[in-house]
Amino acid sequence: MCSSDLFPSHDTPSGVYPSYSGKNKEYKAYRAKWVEGGKHKTKSFSVDRYGEEEAFRLACVARENGIQQLNERGAGYTDRHGD
Repeated sequence: MCSSDLFPSHDTPSGVYPSYSGKNKEYKAYRAKWVEGGKHKTKSFSVDRYGEEEAFRLACVARENGIQQLNERGAGYTDRHGD
């Protein structure tokens, strides 16, 4: 499960990770990921737009919602699905 107590280490099996870009490899977003129907799904939240902690929190919520929707359709996934 994604948790703010894991922030900012990023060393987590949460399915949420920083997305890096640019020459200096600065992270600019947090990306939630999960697998649905054999396809990788992602949703990103900009650090510039939301701030680091809020971008991380929003990515955690997006992943949890994605897993919840799968489970409502009977998928039976855990919070570690897609890691």
